[in-house]
Amino acid sequence: MVSCGAEGALFKAGDLYYNVEIPTIDIINPTGSGDATVGGFAYALEEKYSIEDALKYAMACGMSNAQHAEVGVINKHDVELFMKQIQVKQYKFEPTKAIG
Repeated sequence: MVSCGAEGALFKAGDLYYNVEIPTIDIINPTGSGDATVGGFAYALEEKYSIEDALKYAMACGMSNAQHAEVGVINKHDVELFMKQIQVKQYKFEPTKAIG
């Protein structure tokens, strides 16, 4: 996963690419949001979420963390709301064959 901060994230699994778009939020303290995102992703995978839902959950955890002054505070209600607002677009990479 490549975090793009307020622009969302990019993820690759096999020959599939994912673009994660997040809503604009009021950021209070972004410290630890990357850790919250990675932790959320690991948790979601362990709980057998689909890739799309795991990406939404991960980003929602990072967003929730950024909305608190204290580091490492994740609000479950906020995570659920954010997950509904996050968009995940999937693309399949098909390389072009060289001509000639």
